[in-house]
Amino acid sequence: MTDEIITIGDEITHLCHLEEGQHRLIVTHIERGRYGLYCEGEHLQRTYLPYELPPVEQCDYDWYGWYHRCTDILPNGMRLGSLCGDRDWKLTDYEREWERTVAELRKETA
Repeated sequence: MTDEIITIGDEITHLCHLEEGQHRLIVTHIERGRYGLYCEGEHLQRTYLPYELPPVEQCDYDWYGWYHRCTDILPNGMRLGSLCGDRDWKLTDYEREWERTVAELRKETA
């Protein structure tokens, strides 16, 4: 996955808070990290799209300490796994937490 599939102004459908229905994130900022893409939208919306995280059918709250694991749908219909953390997090925070998550997942499968 490359950052070219998401551009400023794109509308991402974020399938979280299923009890409230989906919501849309209009991309205002994108950063490419070592492990994923970090997107910000209007109204302090954020999503982190790890390159190796598959989409899920249903949101998983408190997945390995994350606020939730979910699925985002891009304008072209592509479904990507996404994570949400603390509202104050930036790309470096998401990357650090993703490293921690991967280490925990490896321990479980070892």
